[in-house]
Amino acid sequence: NNIRTSKYNVHTFLPKFLLEEFNPSTKLANCYFLVIAGLQCIPFVSNTGGVPTTLLPLIVVVLVDAIFQIFEDIKRHRADARANASRSFTFNYEQLAFDHCFWSQIEVGDIVKIHNRETIPADVILLSVAPKEDATKAGGVTNSGLCYVETKSLDGETNLKIRTAI
Repeated sequence: NNIRTSKYNVHTFLPKFLLEEFNPSTKLANCYFLVIAGLQCIPFVSNTGGVPTTLLPLIVVVLVDAIFQIFEDIKRHRADARANASRSFTFNYEQLAFDHCFWSQIEVGDIVKIHNRETIPADVILLSVAPKEDATKAGGVTNSGLCYVETKSLDGETNLKIRTAI
């Protein structure tokens, strides 16, 4: 359940970044200026005497974009580390109790205890819902198995969706 939204790491930054920057379907202008700079290196084709004058502006543009990509990816790495270090409760079958664990340690099949207004750490199947405290004190409604889930971070909708325990 390890969250990883970053695009690059130290070893893959340069090749991935250059493939993105010089992809003809997305950055046609960069490819055009690279071809022009290559043609300017041929003295009998170029009017610049074999000096690639368009290469310097292209390098500046690519370097500025690289710096922005590095800063954005560092932010993603930090956000991923915060999310993976968040704590939750999973059921420990040896002790027959719920223990603290990190979100990155949750595996398929784990039983996760989620409290009211907590962020859900993974894709989950709702097994059970605790009854409202005021309903049980009044001797009224028992556990109906309904809960409300906000999926704002997934689909942008802020209204609550009703979910029923199996």
